[in-house]
Amino acid sequence: MMKNNKILNFSQSALVGFLFLAIFFLSSCASSGGSNVQNASNSDYTASNTVSVISTTPADLATNISVSNPIVVTFSSPIQTSGVQDGINVRVTNDSGGWVPGLITFNATGDQLSWVPSQNSLPVSLDISSHYRVLVQFMTDPLSHTIAPWYFDFNTVKFLNSTGKFHIIYFGKQRQDNGAPLDNSGSSILFSNQAIEAQFSEPVYPNSSVCSTTAWSDSFQVIVGTLGNISGTSGTSCIICRAVFGGSVCDTLRFTPNKAWVNIAASGSLFGAGINATIKKSTGLKGISGEPMQSDQTVTLYGFP
Repeated sequence: MMKNNKILNFSQSALVGFLFLAIFFLSSCASSGGSNVQNASNSDYTASNTVSVISTTPADLATNISVSNPIVVTFSSPIQTSGVQDGINVRVTNDSGGWVPGLITFNATGDQLSWVPSQNSLPVSLDISSHYRVLVQFMTDPLSHTIAPWYFDFNTVKFLNSTGKFHIIYFGKQRQDNGAPLDNSGSSILFSNQAIEAQFSEPVYPNSSVCSTTAWSDSFQVIVGTLGNISGTSGTSCIICRAVFGGSVCDTLRFTPNKAWVNIAASGSLFGAGINATIKKSTGLKGISGEPMQSDQTVTLYGFP
């Protein structure tokens, strides 16, 4: 009986000790999180490692975040940057939990990570009025100590009105990709099926190349004289990207008709067929900042054979 009592007493003492350690461990975990990020899991955390996430941009639960700014994670000291992969070490998900592909870069000292969304290896923007979660995991310091994973959430901006930030800076005949004139006839003289071009003050959301063909363009409304919309006249609208240092900027919209401008409506004018090209603010065009156009924009051009 004495032996059994000793075993029982030892078991009770061990149980009390275990409960005390468990309470201490839980309280320590609860106090280790920051105000800007949340500790997602400590299951693969190495106790001897002192590297941790100290800040994020955006902050956790931030709202009205620009769709064009990069996501930045700052560590307390340099980490092992080689081998860090998008979708594995840095995983961004959207409202439905779907993975959002992106491009990862590090600063020179290796203690700050930047991420931007991408499409076909080109940087694009996030979606407007959307919720995102960022998970940073499976990373190590230079001594191969595993860094505790972290996640944070934020919501992107929702614009109801335009401030004029997104506006047209050139509207006329198509130019060369470097901005030089296509020919010497001037910006308002269109020959054959030359394109109409509009360049905006910032990249067109979502900063990627895309074309659409419709009976009349969703982005350009072509009006000849006072006849109103031209029924049956089709064309192609394309967002054009140009290469810049570090990526590309998709800030130009081009519309090409399916036939020569002069044949769209024979005005009989010595100056060719008068064409009013209008970009409607109601078409859904938005800048990379998320802002829509503030007002309709119209340019008068003349079509020649």
